[in-house]
Amino acid sequence: MYQERKTECEEALAFMKKRNSSLKSLTQIHVHEAKLLPKNNWKNRVMHIITEHRRVVQAVRYLKQNDLVGFGKLMNESHLSLRDDYKVTGDELDAIVAVAQRQTGCLGARMTGAGFGGCAIALVHQDNIKVFTEKLRQKYFLRAQLHAEVYVCEIVDGVQKIN
Repeated sequence: MYQERKTECEEALAFMKKRNSSLKSLTQIHVHEAKLLPKNNWKNRVMHIITEHRRVVQAVRYLKQNDLVGFGKLMNESHLSLRDDYKVTGDELDAIVAVAQRQTGCLGARMTGAGFGGCAIALVHQDNIKVFTEKLRQKYFLRAQLHAEVYVCEIVDGVQKIN
């Protein structure tokens, strides 16, 4: 399925290059242009790419301003787009993200990785991590009948030497 998404995007870009040969990537296409694509799946994939690119640019601004609430909202929007436009999530992944987003202290959550299974990431206020983890495990099991593994990480200043 990943190859299918890649092919759809390549086809959409090739189609748009016929109209504008200077295009280098789908991020250069405007929303109104994406709506002119002849195939609905192309429209959806390109809409995700355009809006995700905008979210990434905005995310950088939010992080520079230390606006984690704004960043969390972008995470939530990203998941919706990955689910509805790019269609790379699944029931279990959507369920864990939805459960995470409803927990106290969760600023945002989304799937992570290439999609079609497995992992989600949540931005949770440090004071809420323990309760968040417990409730996430309980509520996800009730909803999906699956046990969630939770790995708590923290934000650091990037790669550095550890003594």
